Amino acid sequence: MEEQLEHWSPKDFLALLMLYAAHADLVITDEETELIRRKAGENSYKTACRYFEKHSEYDTLEALLYLRERYHPGEEGKEYIMNFLQEFLSEEEGNVHYEESFRIYLNKVL
Repeated sequence: MEEQLEHWSPKDFLALLMLYAAHADLVITDEETELIRRKAGENSYKTACRYFEKHSEYDTLEALLYLRERYHPGEEGKEYIMNFLQEFLSEEEGNVHYEESFRIYLNKVL
């Protein structure tokens, strides 16, 4: 896994994190897609999509954990990620209650 992620940038990681969060309700909307593209950039969005489409949810979570430690280690890094995720979820419309529960889950996992 680490070899596949060796050349990933911090923006690639954030794009994958947003895709994972957007998929919490099993549907990634056009609005969520555009928000991810705007926040991470087109290249990072495409990199994250290729990974997300080819890997299981477990593999994606493992990649997120690896990349979080690489780019945002420790408690300060976790706090940054959770704030970023909260901002992302507040900007998009959708199943807010479900995604808030998912944010709580990620807080425990990450």
